[in-house]
Order: sequence, then C-alpha cells, then structure tokens
Amino acid sequence: MKELGQALWHSLTVVSVTLFWLLSLIYVFVAFTSFGFNAGLSFQLLGLVIALHVARALLTPRFASVKVGYVIGAAVLFGLMLLSQG
Repeated sequence: MKELGQALWHSLTVVSVTLFWLLSLIYVFVAFTSFGFNAGLSFQLLGLVIALHVARALLTPRFASVKVGYVIGAAVLFGLMLLSQG
C-alpha cells in the first residue's frame, strides 16, 4: 500500500506542476487581453498570479515540500476557475 500511495502522490504532483504553469499562463493571457474592457479585473488576475508564484517560491520551501506548493497553487487556480463559471 505504501508504494501505491507514493505512486498516487507522484502522479498528483506531476499533474499539479503542469496545471499550475498552464493555468498561470492562461490567467496572464486573460489579464492582458482584458485590459481594454476591465482594467481592475486585469490587475487582480495579475496580482493573483504574482502572489501565488511568490508564495510558492518563498514560503513553500520553508514550511513544506515544493511539491506541496505546486499542489496548493494548482488547486487555488483551478478552484477559482471553477468558481468564476457560475
């Protein structure tokens, strides 16, 4: 069972790293394309992405593994994407 848990954790971290960077790029793209329509939302999206990257780079290594930072960051970005849909 220990090997199964390690394999699932590894799979989750690989997916989370990819999702974190992909969603970060999507949020930055949306922020830059919506500057003409809603500048406030654009700055909020850019601030969110910058804050998540700074938190992942500076805070995560002090308190937990870097992999945990990617999982939390991807969960935050994915959760905000789901919440903004409806």
